[in-house]
Amino acid sequence: MADGAKSGLASGTSGSPQLSLQNEELTATAKDNEAKASKHEPDFYGGEKGKMLLPAQYKKWIGVSQRQNMLKKAKNPKLHNAVNQLYRPGAFIGDGGTASVIKFEKRTGLGLGRNGGTHEKKGREMIKYIEDKILTQSLSRSDRKLANNLVKKLKQALGGK
Repeated sequence: MADGAKSGLASGTSGSPQLSLQNEELTATAKDNEAKASKHEPDFYGGEKGKMLLPAQYKKWIGVSQRQNMLKKAKNPKLHNAVNQLYRPGAFIGDGGTASVIKFEKRTGLGLGRNGGTHEKKGREMIKYIEDKILTQSLSRSDRKLANNLVKKLKQALGGK
């Protein structure tokens, strides 16, 4: 790079003040880059199998997926399906659920759905599915509690809609 800098100088000789200043600037930039790299601060956080990259500025949103815990709790087949839809494998925003993603999208303005879309429609559809298809069934106490909790979280994320 220094050779290119030398050849780009109109009046430059290897001892010219202009070249010395350029070399000092390049050295300072290289030192700054090394210092940043040595801090090991990633620019992005990646999801499972590189499916999603999240800029480092949003690292506070990264959580631990509750997918497996939720799937174990859901005994009713339709409730199990709802949990499977709401908690996708590899999700890492908040608790890994759609409600957390909706909150993230609302607060950041970033759409994480297909083609940059949001998860609001999915959230509304899942509320309707749980209320109409699951909560109308005879459920165990734990399944009813889980279903109600899912609806509550989605409604809160959607702003009470």
